[in-house]
Amino acid sequence: FNLESFKENQFLYYLKNEDFLEIYPKRRISSIYYDSIDYELFNLSEEGISLRKKIRARFYNSETKNLKIEYKNKIGELGNKEFLDISDFNKDQLIELDISNHFGEQKIIRIPQNIDYCYLPVVLITYERRYFVQGDLKVRLTLDNSILF
Repeated sequence: FNLESFKENQFLYYLKNEDFLEIYPKRRISSIYYDSIDYELFNLSEEGISLRKKIRARFYNSETKNLKIEYKNKIGELGNKEFLDISDFNKDQLIELDISNHFGEQKIIRIPQNIDYCYLPVVLITYERRYFVQGDLKVRLTLDNSILF
């Protein structure tokens, strides 16, 4: 859902009254999504195809040393994630990417220039996320702000 920023405090008040608890500190998530030159993975997701995947390089806050490659696979509503460390790639498979404009400080990261020989880095997305669960842990909710791409 899209929530207008001036209504955020009202929404947080509602969550508190409905027994939602914030379970992690707010953090900045940064993902570099990989796709084919014809955006195959994006199109599968947009079309609602039940068998699909996302491939992304992801790190949290400014901790680029902990950057991981994540395969997120979905079959209908079921999903799983597989992770690779950057160290799993040969140095000659990596490129440097300047992402300074997203962080207000000099920041260069090393990521694979391609994955599985056909997926290339296509977009960087960063946002701040807050995590909530309802008291019975059956409802999870995330609130994202400051989205840049």
